[in-house]
Amino acid sequence: MPRKEASIQSTQRMAGTPAPHFHVAGVLVQALAAATEEVTGEILGWPGSQVHACEGGKLVVTLESEDPSFIVDRITRLQHMEGVVSAVLVSEHSTPLAAANEVIPHDLLPQDPP
Repeated sequence: MPRKEASIQSTQRMAGTPAPHFHVAGVLVQALAAATEEVTGEILGWPGSQVHACEGGKLVVTLESEDPSFIVDRITRLQHMEGVVSAVLVSEHSTPLAAANEVIPHDLLPQDPP
């Protein structure tokens, strides 16, 4: 295939609809001690959101969604929420939805050392 045709096909693949992905973001939130309960309640009201730890106004939060704009929106909301000092994205992972349901054979899992 001539180089120009290959380039056009590659561009068409990139412009096509991407396969759906599942996104998980880890967020560290620092809230004022007096606002911690209210901030936690707001986060827990969002679909796909969990608070894993809360101590001294520090919250460890995960946001999960098939839509990456949901995660960006929620982090922005956290950053502007009354009682929140800061909200920082500390990790993000995405995987194709098809792979998220894939079963990993036991022999491919890491083994404990002898």
